[in-house]
Amino acid sequence: AGPVIVVMLFSGPLLRVWLGPAYAAQGATALAILAAGMLIIGLAHVPSIFLLGQGRADLPAIFALIELPIYVALAWWCVRAYGVTGAALAWTLRVTLDAVLLFAAARKVGRFPLRSLLGLSGAR
Repeated sequence: AGPVIVVMLFSGPLLRVWLGPAYAAQGATALAILAAGMLIIGLAHVPSIFLLGQGRADLPAIFALIELPIYVALAWWCVRAYGVTGAALAWTLRVTLDAVLLFAAARKVGRFPLRSLLGLSGAR
């Protein structure tokens, strides 16, 4: 999570050094949003792998089918309204929805509290 947080916090300076000020001005916000999405999708791998291990590969597949039309419509609107930043926002919202669905399904399939899935102390 550390490198992703660094990219989120310093997307502007990182892009300025790497690609120059013109690109940084246009892409820093999008990069920060994409980095947040990468953090979310990284966390969502935990419940996704759990569901696959429990023989419930159908659930992530169903979620992907549910998310597809939502994502297409959201991406179309966001890109038209906000350009590359909108594309980053639409993708991050999609992976956030995916993470919420995966965590909820893993909790239900595993019959355990969400705190234990997240590895928080005091979980039973």
